[in-house]
Amino acid sequence: MSEYNVCAQYREGRRAMKALEYAVDLAGRLDAAALHVYLPRHVGVKPPPTTSFSAREMQLDRVAERVRSIFAGTIVVHDDVDLEQATMQQLPPVAIVVSRELAQRRTDLHIVQPFEEESVVRGGGGILVPFGDGESGIIAAAEALPLAAQLKSDVIFYHTTWRSPHVSSTNPLDHLCGDAKRHFDELTAMAQTYGVRSHMEIEMADDVVVGMLRCAANGAVASHNPKPADLIVMTHGVNTCFGSYVEKALQKSATPVLVIASARRGGER
Repeated sequence: MSEYNVCAQYREGRRAMKALEYAVDLAGRLDAAALHVYLPRHVGVKPPPTTSFSAREMQLDRVAERVRSIFAGTIVVHDDVDLEQATMQQLPPVAIVVSRELAQRRTDLHIVQPFEEESVVRGGGGILVPFGDGESGIIAAAEALPLAAQLKSDVIFYHTTWRSPHVSSTNPLDHLCGDAKRHFDELTAMAQTYGVRSHMEIEMADDVVVGMLRCAANGAVASHNPKPADLIVMTHGVNTCFGSYVEKALQKSATPVLVIASARRGGER
């Protein structure tokens, strides 16, 4: 059993149930310590007049039974924490939250935003981790690589570089700046440390987010791995603002995105 805990809000409706099924599949593939299901504050059932149970107790039992019908592992149903307002300290350790909405509102939790998927394996192309010349790609990789090892997935490190006016080569690698080159080497070494198979996708795209999402949706730029990615892993910057690459990716992506909580290298938030 792994140390991961998968968390999801229970809601009725087609899209909400798809997100719950994605959480169930993720918890199963990770052999998670538990699947934590959080019940919204409203009560949707009324107890029969002869029962001694409260409406809330009946709701909890109904939710637990429904989740148990699709998940064989450990299930914890919560009525004491509002997932939308929960702090990281209120969640179980090593928590990954599955939500269609929270990733665009919260920067302090690890949140997967699924699209319409019910399964983690989408295209079989593994996990895509974009990186640039800053620290965010390294922080994302530090979370993505152990996750990939647990899921037995490959990792694709993706980078969009700008054309250098001083370089005539058409090979994008020759246009990497110094910091991007150092991250290229560091990420390769990190993947080897975790025993995860990885490769680099470097291109000169007109738009960073569009290039990244195109690579994730259509398969790698290079012909050696044409399968669409199963998941994109990114991290919020410490000073996240509107218009960031993460926000744009969440708005446009048809590939599930795992957004890592804001942090600096070394764990400072």
